[in-house]
Amino acid sequence: MERLKQLFAVLMCTLLLTACSESEAVPETQEPSTPAFVSITSAGVSDYYVIRSDDTDIRAEVDAAVAIRRAIIDATGAEIGISTDWKKNPVYDHEIIVGKTLRDGLEIDTAALGETGYIIKEVDGDIYICGGAAAGIRLATDYFVDEFVKNGSDVVIPVGYE
Repeated sequence: MERLKQLFAVLMCTLLLTACSESEAVPETQEPSTPAFVSITSAGVSDYYVIRSDDTDIRAEVDAAVAIRRAIIDATGAEIGISTDWKKNPVYDHEIIVGKTLRDGLEIDTAALGETGYIIKEVDGDIYICGGAAAGIRLATDYFVDEFVKNGSDVVIPVGYE
């Protein structure tokens, strides 16, 4: 019986060593997945429009929309449209929505963001840039331009970015 136990132990060790050496011999062929990006510009072309509220009393929203558009044009040469959320204006397939607008798709409680809080969020290809107040909108604009516009020839943002 003792001999049977020894034989079993040797067999188990051999199986374990074989399994370990086989798993090391198989190279890993999977590459790490790369995050998907939304292209705002590509090769000097863009089909995005910057959208701001038609009825805003916050000058920072107007200034932010213009600054984002200007930064994209200066960095990439891509002509990017700008418009308001006025109900007679079209809704574009791809939009960078600045401030509090009438656009559906994302409800943001700007009051909860506070004076300097802001959010930049990608949802279904649209980019939302909002701040709790004028200071937050300026900070959001500066961050968006520094992080996404000034980093190369094409402007891209990760899918689902927040």
